[in-house]
Amino acid sequence: DDYEPDAMDGEVVILGPHDVSPLQIGDVLPKQTLAVLNNQLYKAPLVPHEVPPTDFLLVRDAEHPDKWFIREIPTLFVSAQTQPMKKLKEPTQQYMTQFLEDRLKTWLNRRLAENGRVTNEEVRKAFQLPDHSKDLERRVLESQAVWVPAQNAWLLMDRSRLKADTHA
Repeated sequence: DDYEPDAMDGEVVILGPHDVSPLQIGDVLPKQTLAVLNNQLYKAPLVPHEVPPTDFLLVRDAEHPDKWFIREIPTLFVSAQTQPMKKLKEPTQQYMTQFLEDRLKTWLNRRLAENGRVTNEEVRKAFQLPDHSKDLERRVLESQAVWVPAQNAWLLMDRSRLKADTHA
């Protein structure tokens, strides 16, 4: 059979009679086309939609917020029923605690490198940590700074205690 469908975007993959569907949901029948978004993270079927001539894409320049660009929308697909390709880590308590600790250390290192001090209010504003994370917050602060009640702030203990890489 020499049938080859036209692809609006992407590449065409022809399935043989014994090949399985690229998705675990549904079957691809002979001479049927199925658009699929396939990457290392997930697969998903795509359904093409017609773009009305009055629709366009408005893009703002990140470096110049007052500069905008209008772009055509050549094709539009809607995706649904994503099928994961990789198992992602679940946000377990231990995983989340380590993530928060690393994030707080990085932020604190940068902040202390800038001006050598940080207040509890600045930390709470930046992170809005839940109540059970107050111990974590205090442990990280005590590892990098010393509390000075007279200034109501944490001051940098010693520049050599800061991590060399504050850009992590």
